[in-house]
This record gives sequence, structure tokens and C-alpha cells, in this order.
Amino acid sequence: MDLDHILRWMTGLSCALLALRLGRRPDLRRTGWFALSVGLGVALLALHVWRPGEAGLIVGPAWALLIMAPLLLSSAMQRCILRGHLGAALWISRAVMLLHPMDGMRRYPRLLSGLALLDQGQTERARQRLQGLQDSGNDRLSRSARVLLARAEGDWQSLLDWVGGLPGSPLLADSAVLAGSVRALGETDQPAQMLALYRARADAAGAGRDGTDHAITTLIMAALLGRLQLVKALLSGPAGALPATARDLWHATALQRAGRHDDAAAVLERTREACSVQLAREYDRRLSQPLSALPPEALDDEARTYLDELLRRVQHEGRFAPLSGGGGLPRATLGLAALLIGVFALQLPGGATDYENLMSLGALLVPVELTPGEWWRRLSAGFLHFGWMHLGMNLAGLLLLGTWLERAWNAQKLVATFLLCTLASLWLYPLVSGATLEQPQVLVGASGGVMGLLGALLGWLIVGRTQGRSAAVSNQLRSMLLLVGVQVVFDWNTPMVSGTAHLLGLSCGLALGLALGGRAVRRSARAG
Repeated sequence: MDLDHILRWMTGLSCALLALRLGRRPDLRRTGWFALSVGLGVALLALHVWRPGEAGLIVGPAWALLIMAPLLLSSAMQRCILRGHLGAALWISRAVMLLHPMDGMRRYPRLLSGLALLDQGQTERARQRLQGLQDSGNDRLSRSARVLLARAEGDWQSLLDWVGGLPGSPLLADSAVLAGSVRALGETDQPAQMLALYRARADAAGAGRDGTDHAITTLIMAALLGRLQLVKALLSGPAGALPATARDLWHATALQRAGRHDDAAAVLERTREACSVQLAREYDRRLSQPLSALPPEALDDEARTYLDELLRRVQHEGRFAPLSGGGGLPRATLGLAALLIGVFALQLPGGATDYENLMSLGALLVPVELTPGEWWRRLSAGFLHFGWMHLGMNLAGLLLLGTWLERAWNAQKLVATFLLCTLASLWLYPLVSGATLEQPQVLVGASGGVMGLLGALLGWLIVGRTQGRSAAVSNQLRSMLLLVGVQVVFDWNTPMVSGTAHLLGLSCGLALGLALGGRAVRRSARAG
């Protein structure tokens, strides 16, 4: 594989997709991310004309440092914040600030330090830090600081007074302000207004995307309306990444609103000792000032019908939208990745790109008549790789796709799918290959299995899309189709890559995804 070719593809594709995504909204076109993606894309095109053999090698490192590294670190930072690892999030935010000092990232460590101080119980220091950030402007970070202060002090009415004009306030375009306003209405015992705001702004905004922010806003609304089934569906699906203590807070909130105060107290007392100082205060507030049960007349029949439909949608997305939501550690995916790395370590003494070494370790030689009786090569070849770059690309695909599929199915089905698709691609390839006895081919790599995971996800999402209307399922299906299209074009334009083996693995995974998705639908119908 040619490094310049790979970097040109990765840089060009990611810059184009990022620019297209940000370019849809005028406010996002003014961000540093948009300027960087367009600038690096233009530089890549220019160098492709002037220095075609070095364009990727020149622009690729800048892309990795200025776009990919800060984006990946930002994603890790958000996961740390969500799970309550604020110390780690603060350190990551400082690294992001160095790599991307635009778009408010210079001030992000200040916001996180205020949040960490709240978490540690240093309320006065946190208030001073957040107050200064709040008063520094009207951007996303200053608005987030205001919401955090309202939450810390339980001063929900002041937040509603500041937002004003519900549900038409322009401030509600900010997801933090929207979530804070939904909670403020619920905490001040305005359930009908809270649901109206959610439907007008949160659900309308979330209809075009699926994400953690929308899931948490939905969770807040459902808990403060006492919709226990909806809360449980959210906590087991799209809001499942929250730490256990936060999940228990919202479970107990729903129990109180449902009139089950003793059960709520038991939930809160069970995990209070594991809470941070700030969250313990919220627990204590629920215990000392429990929410009253929501009276039946608080919601009319139309509102109840809407909430029942929302429950069905969330349950559907929890089953068929695996790209969103939390979940435990993907142990099977990590195990397969460790196995591939271990096998690659065995290749190194003899040379990871040495054909004789690869053959001695189990590479597949096509036509197979050249190695009669050695059927095991059709599986062993799937665990060997032709150099570091080949291994790295397959590991990236495995870790991404495997995590999603393991979340949708389970560890056993993930491993079985990977092995079956690896075997199918390597078993069928000799039947359709153009290799001859005079011009044989050596085939190695886990890409058939990785493409099988992509096909399985695609099949699963197709079944989900046919079973109900869901923005999350539809968005994720489009993402998988785009990924398949990009992969096919890349395969046919990249030397030393077997697009045929990839398509065979993809087809096998697609068949498995459709079959298992259909079986899941039939089981659900029988259970219903």
C-alpha cells in the first residue's frame, strides 16, 4: 500500500465531509473547523496538480494534527464529561486548546475547571469561575456556565427568566440551554409547559439527528413526567452512557413523579455514598424535598398518546440504532483486536511484508491448487497482515464497527459474524479470482471479516428502517450506505487491495444482518 495514496484519500474525504456538514449552517461556516477543512482540501487539490506523488505526504500530517487529533480528543473529552471523569476531561481540554485554539476552545478548560470544582464541593470557587465565564459574553460557553450555576444552586426560576419567551427564545438553539429549560419547567412543577417546549424545540431539533444531548433532554422530560417505561428504555439505550449514579437520580425522579416515593428513596439511599459532592446534593434535595406525584389531569389524552408513541420510537431505536447510546466495554471487539496484534507480532521476526514468511504462517495462495490439502489457510490468512498500515486500517475498522455491532447483538454473535465473513470471503475468493498458476496471488488480511461487520450493520439497519419511522435509524442507515460507497470506490482505485474479497465479506455480513434482523422482528411480534 502506498502511504501517499492512503493519506490523499483519508485527508480529502474527511475534509470534504466536514466542510459539507458545517457548510449547511451559516453559523458553522464561521468556525475554525470549516476554515481548516476547506483550506486543507484546497491545498490537497493544488498539490495533487503540482506535486501529485507527494500531496498526501505533505497535507496528511497537517490534517492529522489540526483536524483529526483535536476531533478525536474532543470526542474523548465529551465521553469523560458524560461519565463524570472531569479530571481527565480537563487535561484533554488543555490538549485540544493547544491544537485548536479557535471556536471557544481557549476558554473550555475554565468551564471544565468550574464543573470539577462543583463536583468536589468547592461551590464558592466554582461560582466565581463560572460567573466570570458567564459574564464574558453570550457564546456557547457563557450560556453553559449560566446553566451550570442554575443547576448547582437549584435556582431554576432565574434560568427561565433569563431565557424568556418560551418556546420561541433564540437561546433555545443552544442544546445546553434547551436541556436546562426543560428541566427548569419540570422542577418548577410546570409539566404541560415542559412537554410543550420539548415537542416544539427538542423533539423537532432531534428529529434530524440522534445524539447524547437529545437523549439526555428526553430523559429529563420523561423522568419529570413520571414515565417509568420511557425512562428505562432511554437508560438501557441512547442515554445508557451516563454513570450509574446519574441513572439512579433520574430513575428515582421518575419514581417520585409516579407516586412511588418509598421506592425512590430506596434507590437514592442505595447509591448516595458513591456520588460526587455536587450530585450528592441533588440526591439530598430529592430526599428532603421529594417531587409530588403528577396528577392524572396534568396531561391530556393527546399528550399521553404522544408519549406512548415516543416510547415505541425509543424502544425501536434502542434495538435498531446501534451507533447511538452507551453500553459496556466491547470485550469481544477488543479481544479480536488483541488477537490480530498478537498474530502480527509473530510476523515481525520473519518480516511482516515477506511473502515467504507470510506463506509459512498461513497466507492463502490463489489458485488453491498450489497448496493442495491446506484448507486451513482460508481462515488463518484472515489474521495475517501485509505491514503496519494494513493492520492499522483493519484495526480501526474492527474497533469502530465491532463496537457498534457488539452493542446491537452480543459478543458471541459478533465473533461468529467476524469468523464466518472472514471464512466466506477467503473461501469464495479463489472461485471468482482471476489468478492463474502462472500468476498466482497471495491473500492476507482481516478486511473480509471487517467488511462483514459493516454488511451486518447495514442489514440490521435496513430491517429497522422497514419496521418503523425513526430519524436515528434512517440517519445511521445513510451513514452505513455512504461508508459502503466510499469503501467500494477506494478499493477499485487502490493497488494491492482486493475489492472482490471485500465485497464477498460485505455480502455475507449483509445476509446475516438481514436474517438476524428478520428473526428479531418475528420474535418481537410473537412476544407482543
